[in-house]
Amino acid sequence: MSLGRTLAAVGALAMALTTITPARAEDPNSAVLPKALEGVGFDQKLDQQLPLALRFRDESAREVALGDYFGKRPVVMALVYYDCPMLCTLVLNGLVSSMKALDFLPARDFDVVAFSVSFEWDYTNVLTLLRLAGIPVRTGERTHHDPLVMIGGAVTFVNPEPLAPFADVIAAGEGEALIPPLVRAFKEATDRDDLLRRLVTERGYYVPSFYDVQYTGDGSIAAFTPRPETGAPPVVKKAALKTTEAVSQLIRDLPLIPPRLRDLSALVEQSA
Repeated sequence: MSLGRTLAAVGALAMALTTITPARAEDPNSAVLPKALEGVGFDQKLDQQLPLALRFRDESAREVALGDYFGKRPVVMALVYYDCPMLCTLVLNGLVSSMKALDFLPARDFDVVAFSVSFEWDYTNVLTLLRLAGIPVRTGERTHHDPLVMIGGAVTFVNPEPLAPFADVIAAGEGEALIPPLVRAFKEATDRDDLLRRLVTERGYYVPSFYDVQYTGDGSIAAFTPRPETGAPPVVKKAALKTTEAVSQLIRDLPLIPPRLRDLSALVEQSA
């Protein structure tokens, strides 16, 4: 397409938008909102704190406060990915810049630092983030003054051992089944060691320091033995939901998120 045609197309689009907009402005009630969207809006509250008393519904439809998931320390929530090509970098750079004005060490002074790792090539990113945060990379180098390092994600279902030297706790399973016992253990634990002993008794939690792992010459595992007096089970079982019905029902009850239910035959036809 030539430059002239492009400009003409842009001009035509601008004229069309100019023509349409007044018509919508004259009749704001021309589109009837669904009942579920009545009273729904978006209010910006810049430079204000997010109240930890805000109430939500968890995966079991139980009403909880945001603050129920945190301790007494300040909470900073950054809804970003570690590595993405657009706004994530800007948000993270702004967060780091703001943290420099605080009198505590971000991450190093946190109670728990958690990673969700989906692919093997993210292993080195975990080590890089620990190093940048000033947290000892290896579990054996950490003390009671360091945060608990927890690693979960898809790779932990297959083989958690490559990350075992760097994780205090490895969470294998689904978040809906893992988070409630984690919150409960965190609130009840008296110290770091007590927290690990509580977590190791819960399904889906693997504490590498509580086990002796021996390898064969080709790198495969020859023996996996829990250490005496740790209370660790001989086999760590994945924490999985017995049924997704509770979660599916919760999604159906949310007015702004329609259920993603599709007929299997339609999917087969589309893939043909």
